[in-house]
Amino acid sequence: MLHATSQWRLGGWIMFKIMFVVYEREGIDRDEALRYWREQHGPLASKVPGLRYYAQTHALSSADGGSAPYLGSAEMAFDSQGAFVEATASPEFDAVLKDVVNFADPDNVPTAVVQDYVFVD
Repeated sequence: MLHATSQWRLGGWIMFKIMFVVYEREGIDRDEALRYWREQHGPLASKVPGLRYYAQTHALSSADGGSAPYLGSAEMAFDSQGAFVEATASPEFDAVLKDVVNFADPDNVPTAVVQDYVFVD
């Protein structure tokens, strides 16, 4: 059954969800960028106040087996848009933004508030 939510549901809570597409930075080895993102940036992002869910999806290859067109995507979810706005004013969120340059192109991180359409649950 298809259902749409204006916010994202996790464990019974309705959440405000943001998605980021992450492109690698020139001059860094792809495997090193993915390792840094997972081992350094992920734990840093996990400290953002009010964060209820954080996941990274690392791109392994393109659909035809070639090189992946980007590093991957990340999702952050908060209880509400207000909680997200509060989080963006925190020193922890500022540290996350400043850390992006260590593994990704900080000038190319498309970001959007997203809405899921669930077909199979």
